[in-house]
Amino acid sequence: MPIRLTPAQLFRSQVRNMQRSGLSAFEAQQVAASGRKLNSPSDDAVGTQRSVVLRELRSDVAVGRQKIDTARGEMMTAESAIAEMTNVLSRLKELSVQMASEVMTAGLRADAAVEVTQLKEVLIAQGNTRIGEKRLFAGQLTGTDPFDAAGNYVGNATAVTVQLPQGANTQVTMRGDDLLRGASGGPDVIQEVDDLIVALAANNTAGVQNAADLMGQSVDHVVGKRTELGSRMTQLDSLDEYFSSLELNVASEISQVEDVDPVEAFTEVTRTQQAFDAAMQVSAAARRQNIFELLF
Repeated sequence: MPIRLTPAQLFRSQVRNMQRSGLSAFEAQQVAASGRKLNSPSDDAVGTQRSVVLRELRSDVAVGRQKIDTARGEMMTAESAIAEMTNVLSRLKELSVQMASEVMTAGLRADAAVEVTQLKEVLIAQGNTRIGEKRLFAGQLTGTDPFDAAGNYVGNATAVTVQLPQGANTQVTMRGDDLLRGASGGPDVIQEVDDLIVALAANNTAGVQNAADLMGQSVDHVVGKRTELGSRMTQLDSLDEYFSSLELNVASEISQVEDVDPVEAFTEVTRTQQAFDAAMQVSAAARRQNIFELLF
């Protein structure tokens, strides 16, 4: 036997339909006005969670790129300092070769010793290069100069690395003891300069000749360190390009999750408004029925 709805039941059903249609029309208008699919977590739980994950990733990438910019500035400053060290060592090599000649007098070698001492001071100053209060060749003891006045290394043996998203970490600084004190098996540049000063002051031809040979190795060593730093800078540029691309892709994904297509949004506004208008008309017709038919 078919179930027959009373007029009152039909009326209440029509009211509920009208309310649902009105809510749908309101939500569609809200989406169209804001341009966003997700105006509250209840709009789409899965989409909201995806949005949170993507926004966290975008924030991490943005912080990573800021770190890269900072690291790039430090590397460029360090590279400039190493370039100046190379110039100083080239002059020391040139001077030592000149002074190695047996025709050089004690007076000329004494004068050369003064110049070499001054050049050593320049080397130490470059080894203490800093940006603000951050010493670039001090390992992780960046708050104090890594070289004292005599050229002794007082930094530590741990280079600074930058921690980037997705485990893409890279070393930023170069330790001063590797660069000028032979800590990793290279020449002890400062010691060789000291030996040259002693040989010149003592008018020791053999000592000057030996220092001239070693100074060439020091030049090659520092040039190699400059090349190594250049390779890291190239790697950093590649990472920056990768994160720049990732940042754009994440922004696009966020837009797909959160933003609405304008044409689709206004089409939905029209559809839901028409449905609401139709529900209103049905409700109005129902209200015109006899009140007794609705209640009994």
